[in-house]
Amino acid sequence: MVIPRRYGFLLLAALFIPGCSTQPEVAGFIEPHSNVRISVERKAPIHPLLGDYERWLHIDAPDGRFASSSLDLTTDHGGHSRANLYYRPGAKTLLVRDYFASYAIDASTGTVKDTRDHRTGSEFVGSFDQDGASRWRFIPASEREEIP
Repeated sequence: MVIPRRYGFLLLAALFIPGCSTQPEVAGFIEPHSNVRISVERKAPIHPLLGDYERWLHIDAPDGRFASSSLDLTTDHGGHSRANLYYRPGAKTLLVRDYFASYAIDASTGTVKDTRDHRTGSEFVGSFDQDGASRWRFIPASEREEIP
């Protein structure tokens, strides 16, 4: 059977579009000392043919001691979605480091600020990343070593 050329594009689109989920994926981590939830959300694809993701960093205290906050992360162009999480014991802060930037999180107030600090004096906690089954989730350091 020969499909006329003008219908070929529609057939290709019909096969491709159902595989493009625009549902947000959220990977979360609960910091055990403060019970603060830190999550990285990504929504894909923003471009149907490329691995581009919009991403957000969310901070939430379930006990309500501070208001939830969100920060737009740099749009991921080309599959650099992974964000590593570090704990800085001396400063009692968490550091989220992705391919593009670093963000310091004060778990007592929920404030987030852009920082140039790149893991100095920090302990690797885990990664917000895809696992071997392509699921977007938090992968703890006990399960996988740090990938800078």
